[in-house]
Amino acid sequence: MVTVRETADYLLFAPTDEPVPLPSVVLCPGRTGDIRGLRWLAEPLAAQGFRVCGITYPPEARYLVHDPEQVAAAATWLQAEGLVQDGRLGVAGHSRGAAAALLSAARDARFRAVAALSPLTDNVRYMRALRDYAPRHYATLLAGRRATPEEDPDYYRAISVLQHVSALRVPILLVHGEMDLVNPHDHSLWLYEALCAAGHPAVRLELIPRAGHFFEQTHYGYAHAQVAALVSDWFTRWLR
Repeated sequence: MVTVRETADYLLFAPTDEPVPLPSVVLCPGRTGDIRGLRWLAEPLAAQGFRVCGITYPPEARYLVHDPEQVAAAATWLQAEGLVQDGRLGVAGHSRGAAAALLSAARDARFRAVAALSPLTDNVRYMRALRDYAPRHYATLLAGRRATPEEDPDYYRAISVLQHVSALRVPILLVHGEMDLVNPHDHSLWLYEALCAAGHPAVRLELIPRAGHFFEQTHYGYAHAQVAALVSDWFTRWLR
């Protein structure tokens, strides 16, 4: 049985309502901060014995800048509450949350494993392509970033995971839909290839056939169960 508890800052999923230490995962949602939209992942993880701490993002914050701070704060809170078993702490996320998870793992040695779903790993290449391909969507995303790559290259380096490969030393699972038209699966391929070239000992890439950004498979439904199983197996391997 999975229990769900809401605090002032977090949405917690666990296999018990008792505050006992468990292997724990900080879960990061996509651009809108809708953590309830990831229940399809949080509940299977909790059913496998993990405590899942879903976060959200502060309003009006510049895209991705403070996300690792939110992740770190959740990890600190879990530890302070005595909810993390023997330092077994992981981080996972989807889309914006996947980038936040990877950036957090590059900065924070407390995280022992990462699962990144549909991540955006090269913001410079992405925004330059989007400018010509989808100008209206480009304008929406530019408002959140507040500058073009040419205007603020330091910001774009800071939020692009590909710029932080050397700092990523923990086991990393990348899961991406082959038909993702929001964040093309090239972003996971680029990161996987860069990590392998750097000699990373524990990185895995899973491409889901016929799946889009949210792992929808057109009229076949969603590949949520498949993705949740991959993530559960990954954290079971590295956190249990």
